[in-house]
Amino acid sequence: MSRKKNTINIPVIKHGKDICRLIFQKAEDCKYDIKLEFRGNPYQVCTYRLFSLSPIIWNVEHPQRVNMSYHHGAHEYPVLIHLKDEEKGGKEKYRTLPATRIQAPNTNQLFPIPLLKMEIPDWIASRAPEYKEKPYHHKLQVDAANVIEIYMASDKFDVNRYFSNAYGTLLIPQMVLSMEYFATCSVVSDYSKNEHFMPGGEPAERFRCLGGIPGMQLFVVMYDVPDFDNAWKNIHVTFIENELSEEILLCTKVSYPEVNLVENEYDCIFLGGPTLDQLRPPAGPLSKIPVMCNTTVQRSLKAKDISEEERNHLEMLAGRARMTLYKEMKSFEEKLEIQKQEYLRKARAFLEGVELLRATGGRGNCRGTSLTICTFLWFGAGLHAADGYSK
Repeated sequence: MSRKKNTINIPVIKHGKDICRLIFQKAEDCKYDIKLEFRGNPYQVCTYRLFSLSPIIWNVEHPQRVNMSYHHGAHEYPVLIHLKDEEKGGKEKYRTLPATRIQAPNTNQLFPIPLLKMEIPDWIASRAPEYKEKPYHHKLQVDAANVIEIYMASDKFDVNRYFSNAYGTLLIPQMVLSMEYFATCSVVSDYSKNEHFMPGGEPAERFRCLGGIPGMQLFVVMYDVPDFDNAWKNIHVTFIENELSEEILLCTKVSYPEVNLVENEYDCIFLGGPTLDQLRPPAGPLSKIPVMCNTTVQRSLKAKDISEEERNHLEMLAGRARMTLYKEMKSFEEKLEIQKQEYLRKARAFLEGVELLRATGGRGNCRGTSLTICTFLWFGAGLHAADGYSK
């Protein structure tokens, strides 16, 4: 425990260098605030909106004086992630990241929730300050990896059972799919983990449980991406809109391409997010929403290692997850279609004006057409609108 009551200090260390500090401050109802200190190391921040395949990236100009906080949201205040510039005052002191569909860091979930992903270029590790050990630190050493993904769970969460046949297939997506998947619901958002997670040659550590922390434990998935320094110049921190991460986990599709004669052993499996049609519940009155076919949760429901009570609870959660994800994805696609039609309307008006100017040699006006100066400006601005769906 830190010198401050209810504060947990976790340094991220690579080859003896101080990369980052994750400082957890316990709040109420098993919720936490998280502060990230980068020890003067340069970094940038990336956020993935729900169902969006393209991230929003923020470069931090003065990392020596800018820290980051992930607030749990108390009373009337929302859950948010913001950057704090210690040398500025007033409204300029804080910049809130464009992520609104996020959960508070908490230990109330049935399964570990995704918190953040951190990518650490080798040159950063070579130039970062030396780590100075303190007795209250819970060290996270990542010498053999340049990418880490951090999940959070209660200290009562049974990680050994999670690895067992009871919940093993639910662990697989968190192990082998990039964290972005739990916002985008698509494996297209990042292939790097899929390519580099399974090591060739000598065995390598890919999962670590950081326990011994009062009230919580962290699960760290780690892997190494060769030539990573060509991708990012600074530490790259990714947050996702994780509000539906459990729903996406419970509805993840799984395919076993070849039948294996040995039970529970397969040469390979395929994982991916469900489509809207696959999520659509059956028509007619239902006493309960049925679990989707060919999902990771289905195997757990058939496992001999779970009780009837656990099976019923998991089935209920999976049914609710299917309905929630269906409604959210349907709403997203409807909004996307509206936006698409609006952009098409603006594009037609733009082209109509271009044709008119060409026909009049640039001397005519736009009377009698739907093109106006506002349309030109609106069309251009619309292409760059950060409305959460176009990005």
